[in-house]
Amino acid sequence: MNSNDLLALLTTQIPISQFMEVSIDRISANEITLISPLKPNHNHLGTAFGGSLSTMMIFAAYCQLYYLIDGKGHVLIKSSQTDFILPVEEDIQAIGFAPHEELKKNFLQTFARKGKGKIQIESVIKLKDGRIACTMKAEMVATN
Repeated sequence: MNSNDLLALLTTQIPISQFMEVSIDRISANEITLISPLKPNHNHLGTAFGGSLSTMMIFAAYCQLYYLIDGKGHVLIKSSQTDFILPVEEDIQAIGFAPHEELKKNFLQTFARKGKGKIQIESVIKLKDGRIACTMKAEMVATN
């Protein structure tokens, strides 16, 4: 699954991603980075709206799991814990991290055997200066 396939999946299955102008910046074995401009995602203070920040981290986790299952199934979020640490006054950069190898291996075995599985995926909002503005730990579910 490449970035074009993943973006097409995201924009067709979750239309708000189009309004938020989400794009995929990078895909690697360890992380997926999404970008969204501040303009359609700002609040009354001119900073990124908390809902947009949360949504971007969910999108990053969602894309990470879709990438992991190579687009062969459905992805849902079961639960999440989000921390807002710093205001975001720039375009939103969300990074979804691949699970550790052992967790990934166990998940993929369960998914192949049962046609469903759950796994925790972490994502962050990272500022241009490298600081972390928000964190999220999400329990994600994949089904056939």
